[in-house]
Amino acid sequence: MDHVDIEVTDGSILIFTDGGEMLQMTVEPSSESVVKVMSSRPPSSVTLHGGDDEAELVRKLESLGHEVSRKVSIESVPAPSLQE
Repeated sequence: MDHVDIEVTDGSILIFTDGGEMLQMTVEPSSESVVKVMSSRPPSSVTLHGGDDEAELVRKLESLGHEVSRKVSIESVPAPSLQE
């Protein structure tokens, strides 16, 4: 199964094939553009980064047969308090 890494806000799509090949694509930074590309791909393991309508995008990708996980941006996680 291919693995696809999608950064929605940048329109960046990286595809890592089972054969060890890496394909890089840039699309319009929108969910619609991502769905258009992914609708022509075989079922893949997808890691999704960002996007305003992320929950809807996950549903659409899963309806196409992809296994989707979301990645939390490190900037969105509060830093722990470091006390000595």
